[in-house]
Parts: sequence; structure tokens; C-alpha cells
Amino acid sequence: MRAFLRTSVCLTLLLFAVPLSTAQAENPPGSRRGMAAQFSASFLPAADWPDSPYSPFGNETAYGWGFGFGIGAGWSDGDILLFEWNFDFESEGDATFRGYFGPSWYHYFDTRLPWYSNIAAGVLRGVYESGGENGIGPYVTIGSGVEPIKHVQIGARFLLGHISWDAANATHTAVSLVATVMMY
Repeated sequence: MRAFLRTSVCLTLLLFAVPLSTAQAENPPGSRRGMAAQFSASFLPAADWPDSPYSPFGNETAYGWGFGFGIGAGWSDGDILLFEWNFDFESEGDATFRGYFGPSWYHYFDTRLPWYSNIAAGVLRGVYESGGENGIGPYVTIGSGVEPIKHVQIGARFLLGHISWDAANATHTAVSLVATVMMY
């Protein structure tokens, strides 16, 4: 799993490094138009981790951590559309992992002000290492934050997802504090 993830990240970076640098040369400084890429790290102080889809005891609440990356483009000074890959890990317990990927829209309310919001939806996958169970389902995230320094963003996001295994179901929720480097 780690080798696959490492290889995927490296190939993605290589495929988009040249177009990203070329696109930036064509846009005026400060513009969010053209190619965009982002890398993020997150801390999940309040995350709901289903113990198992078959657990009679329900979900476990614990903290966790995560990371993500995305590639896309900005079509105006206030809008960027990315395809994001995010991965969250439980810090304790049975090593629960979830990955979610899909399109994410970042909207900057005023190009002179650093506030932004974002919304994303896509596919959520949960893996429970202790039982070897995994499932797939939809998710949505809503977030907001500030860009105190150009290309550096600090924000929060809320995740809501639902995963199904055979006849069982599990709901995932999380509040994440996110630090992002956004290259545009």
C-alpha cells in the first residue's frame, strides 16, 4: 500500500510540474487562473471512526491525522476547481484508515481578502485492518479558512460520509484542522 501511494504521488507530481510552471508564466502575479496544485496536512481533533460495520457497539470517537493533495485549475481570480485525494488515519485503536477523493471547489470571496470556502464530494473508502473489512460510499466536505500568506492556507473542514459493506453500513464524520500549500 505504501509503495503504491508513494509511486502515485511521485508520478502525479512529475506529470503536472511542467504544465504548472508553464501556466504560471502566462498569468499576472497574484492571479489564481491556470493550473493549480495543493498539498495539505490535517489534524482531526474530533473524528467518528466506525469500529467495524458489524460492531454492535457503534462508533469510536478518537483523534487522527491526515494528508492530501490535489490538481486542477483556476478559471477566475476567485475560483479554483481541484481533483483531491485525501487520506485520514486513526491515531489509536485498530488502525482504521479512510481515503476520499473527488472534485473540490475553492471560492475566494474577494481577491483582496484572504478568506475562502470550499466544498467537495466524491467517493469514500474505509479500511479496517483488524478485521480485514473495507467498504465504499459517498462523502461530502464543507470547509472554510484564511490565506494569511500567499499560497499558504489555514482552515477547517467537516466530513460526512457513508460506507456500505454487504448488508452493513457505517457513517463517517470528522472535523479537521487543515494547513495547505496551494500553488496557483
